[in-house]
Amino acid sequence: MNRKRILIGTLMFGSIWGLLECTLGAFLHLMHLPAGAVMTTIALALMVYTRKIYKQRGMQLSMGFIASSFKLLNLGFIGGCVWCAMVAIIAEALIFETMLSLPFIFRFYEKNRVFNKVLSGVILGYTCYSGGYIITETITPLLTSTGFFLMDLISLMPLILLRGITAAALSAIAIPLALIFTGFNLYEINARIYYPFTSIITIMCWFIAVII
Repeated sequence: MNRKRILIGTLMFGSIWGLLECTLGAFLHLMHLPAGAVMTTIALALMVYTRKIYKQRGMQLSMGFIASSFKLLNLGFIGGCVWCAMVAIIAEALIFETMLSLPFIFRFYEKNRVFNKVLSGVILGYTCYSGGYIITETITPLLTSTGFFLMDLISLMPLILLRGITAAALSAIAIPLALIFTGFNLYEINARIYYPFTSIITIMCWFIAVII
């Protein structure tokens, strides 16, 4: 694999993810809609697409770090806890990388049957959302003055597990769609188009995030 292509692809898709978190995610939060489930689904679609076409382990975790850094540009925008969002984004990317290293997930993900793709979406959506939520509720208090209390996390578990169903349902649709879009393989585009296109998109994402 061409490392330069992978690097610029990581920057672009991580930036797209980050911009969506700062705009769509913040808007959904303000509208009291299931922002977490929707953004987890979008993130998974981006990660599945990039894993399929770039075939590079670790790329999606790097995208997560880039996406989370956008929240630091979003401090003045009313849209929930910035540190919580940063931890959640990185946690979801880490869980995704871990899940795709498991043989049974990879079998569902790679097979052509629609059922397998839907099932992989359900598993990834539920695990990434619920796992990311749990990690966020564990780590974020340690970054603040509130401190971590196990009973607080235990009291949240029914809500976390229930909300994970929404993420699973959305991902059951989004993941098969993302795999369909891999028919358009950005990685294989001619270099004269690939590098200018990905660079422009990346710069635009950062510019928009700075000015909003």
